[in-house]
Amino acid sequence: MKLISSNLLLSRFVKYAQFAALCCVVCQVTANDDSKLEEMFVTGVRTERLAKIPKSVAVITQDDISAAAATDLASLLAQEANLEIRSVTGNDKFSGIDIRGQGDTFSSNVLVLVDGVRLNAPDLSGADFSAVSLGQIERIEVIRGGGGVRYGNGAVGGVINIITKDAKAKGMMLDASASYGSFNTAESRVSFAASGQKAGLKLDAVIFDSDGFRHNGDLRKDDFSARLRYQPATWLELDLLARYHKDRYGLPGSISRQAFLQSSLSRRQSQNPDDRGDTTDRRYRAKITAQLAAFGKLSILGDYRSRDNPFVIGFSPLLTVADQQSKIHENSSTLELNYEFARQLGDFELNFSGGLSRYRSRYGQRRNGVSLVDQSEFFPGSIDNQSGFADARISYVDILALNVGYRKDVFDLKRRDERLREFCDFETVTVQIPQVIPFIGTIFRSVDTVVETNCRNEFEITNQSTPRWRNEAYEVGLVVTPIRSLNIFVSHSRSFRNPNVDELTLGAPDLGPQTGIHWDVGFRLSIANALELSAALFKIDVENEIFFGFDPASSQNLNLNLDGSTNRRGGEVELRVKPHRLIRLWASYGFVKATNEDTGFAVPLVAEDTFTLGGQINTDNGLSLQCVARYVGPRFDGNDFNNRTFREVDSYAVLDAKLSYSFDRYFVSIGANNLLNEIYATSVYSGTYFPMPERNLFASVGISL
Repeated sequence: MKLISSNLLLSRFVKYAQFAALCCVVCQVTANDDSKLEEMFVTGVRTERLAKIPKSVAVITQDDISAAAATDLASLLAQEANLEIRSVTGNDKFSGIDIRGQGDTFSSNVLVLVDGVRLNAPDLSGADFSAVSLGQIERIEVIRGGGGVRYGNGAVGGVINIITKDAKAKGMMLDASASYGSFNTAESRVSFAASGQKAGLKLDAVIFDSDGFRHNGDLRKDDFSARLRYQPATWLELDLLARYHKDRYGLPGSISRQAFLQSSLSRRQSQNPDDRGDTTDRRYRAKITAQLAAFGKLSILGDYRSRDNPFVIGFSPLLTVADQQSKIHENSSTLELNYEFARQLGDFELNFSGGLSRYRSRYGQRRNGVSLVDQSEFFPGSIDNQSGFADARISYVDILALNVGYRKDVFDLKRRDERLREFCDFETVTVQIPQVIPFIGTIFRSVDTVVETNCRNEFEITNQSTPRWRNEAYEVGLVVTPIRSLNIFVSHSRSFRNPNVDELTLGAPDLGPQTGIHWDVGFRLSIANALELSAALFKIDVENEIFFGFDPASSQNLNLNLDGSTNRRGGEVELRVKPHRLIRLWASYGFVKATNEDTGFAVPLVAEDTFTLGGQINTDNGLSLQCVARYVGPRFDGNDFNNRTFREVDSYAVLDAKLSYSFDRYFVSIGANNLLNEIYATSVYSGTYFPMPERNLFASVGISL
């Protein structure tokens, strides 16, 4: 398969840019000084205006979340340009978001932050979206492209920064809501906030229970969080946060294409009715921020995470659950010291931020219990990641902004493979062996023999490694603002990603980090509350990309570094218009072409085209209707590395709708996901499908006091 030509890419971009421009004319909007580009945006440790960021970004506000027809975080994010949902369960457990065509390794190439702390696990499971309820979120910020300077390891395709609610306004507030829908899905949420002159407290509790679309596709989760802000002085603030997440889930597995196409009943069936797991995830965070007046701002952040995840895949009735259960245990901690400084020098403004961070993780995975000789395995490991960065921006009277940054990263990993073996001591003993001799009779002979004694089962180290990887990231970006409502940006950056512990367990001996070179160019236009238009083109070249495929040296499938460069070319266009104060319309288009330079083969599970079209109509009496349609183009099977082994995965289009009514302190809503009952799958491997839910309905009620 040939790489897409620059002319074709440019023609697609121009085509959709012309369409967006035509929409602008039709809306007949009038510019004023209330530009959307004044909105503040959190990037790493620094809060800055959206107009100063040389990246393609998207912001999902609390109002967007409240009105959305999407009922989970992954489905909500999938409405943005070049963000594609991937799921193997049909719910938000083991669902994720691919940004700009990362393919099957999206979970390690897209970084997800919650209140500035990584949600990604150090293994292949990535970020657990089921641990974040939509009702807890204040806003979501999506930064597409490389973010290695600000965020470090794994910020390749993009960064999703989730900011949760806290108690800001003075007084007390109580929110409660309940919802019920198809597949016996019920959710209850209670939130309490109290705030005074110096302190604020926020408590949240969410209970979710669903049988799921498929047999053994159930999910139950309990989430509790407490957040305390205390400001003993005007220049000092303490922010404490504790979260507890517990879930229990089924793993229905994949089905054949024949079963996928046959009927709704066959799609609901599971070949793995006894495969199950549960997760207990505890997180504690503390942040101290000191405003040092003319000397800038200093913050110290500490985070601790403890996660346990026992599960059974491939259940056998011939064994006890204990003998076939696998279990993941993780203890991770983060310590960050960040400094921010701003100074006005005539017509120039200097903003500087820098920091040091240390991430440590102790990780262990057991497979097949702990007592099966030659089958039970243990994979312990530890990560010690230290890094430092510096980032600066020089602005000239809100017309030009030059951004430069650099990060140095040292990643130490220790890991080993262990397998349960039987060991015995050997001892030489003398035994008397009877021997019958004719005419003489029986005589006894002394014979020395070796016997096994003190036999016991112990785990034997079969492999171990202690790699150290040194990486660096840099970024240079320029933003030009010819008028207040328009800025044009270009940026060049370098990202990196280290192999995770699961990839090393089944990896080639020389498996190492990948590096990415990024180019972005685009613009943002915002006119009052009537129009927002943004467009960007990007180019990503990844060297030594970490990929699961066939290794000729060992004649087996392993995680390895691909030869040559993996190239991604594409762009995104996003348009939001408000032709009337009660009407909002939006559309987004994403295009990405991901291919290997040496072979020309496309990266599996990457759709070239994605499109979203949405609209919302409000009334003065509190009634609101929202409809959102998402289209995802065809993709290659997840194991179709040469693009011709398996059938191409079909495109799909999904329509979601929600009708809401709010009055006084109450609200009610009804809605439908997949209203047109599209039959589709986001994950397909070797011709087997993981079906997504068919048409499903929901209703909710709530009160705010």
